[in-house]
Amino acid sequence: MKKKILIPYKIPKEGIASLFDRFDIFYPEENDLTKDEIINLIPEYHGVLSLFIHPFTRDIIEAGKNLEIIANYGVGFNNIDLEAANQKRIVVTNTPNSVIEPTAELAFSLILAVMRRVSECDRKLRLDPAFKWGLMENLGTTLWGKTIGIIGMGKIGKAIARRANAFGMKVIYHNRHQHPNEIEQKYKARN
Repeated sequence: MKKKILIPYKIPKEGIASLFDRFDIFYPEENDLTKDEIINLIPEYHGVLSLFIHPFTRDIIEAGKNLEIIANYGVGFNNIDLEAANQKRIVVTNTPNSVIEPTAELAFSLILAVMRRVSECDRKLRLDPAFKWGLMENLGTTLWGKTIGIIGMGKIGKAIARRANAFGMKVIYHNRHQHPNEIEQKYKARN
């Protein structure tokens, strides 16, 4: 008999396709489940997927009579009552590495967009009939030689530092603890 997994939210099926062959899956075809619907369904399930934007509270966890695992679809787990999960010996997981590079890419794309005035010029080009485009018009600023400050030099901060290095930027960072010299040298960063 296959174990039962409750997926209360409409997440992309591509990321969970392999689960459908191995487990008995509940997946909402219409709308995300409400908290009350989750509490009513969860007693018969062995695993559940949670989303970081939805609190997974003690009352939900206590309703999970057969619950063995709560898999958070995201980096953190501050949406899950860990004390309640620990008391019931339920394993809590997350997906920390899957968002490192995409987050760093997004952050860096925003930095580039601001410095090169991408959004501003796009908006003007579309809305302002008098918009002037030319060699010396609407110039942006280069990143080369600029200094970037990274607050929290964890995995995402390091991924941003790598990109900043590639753009010839100076990297300074603030962290709870200063990184060892070899890490600072690797990322050409100083505290």
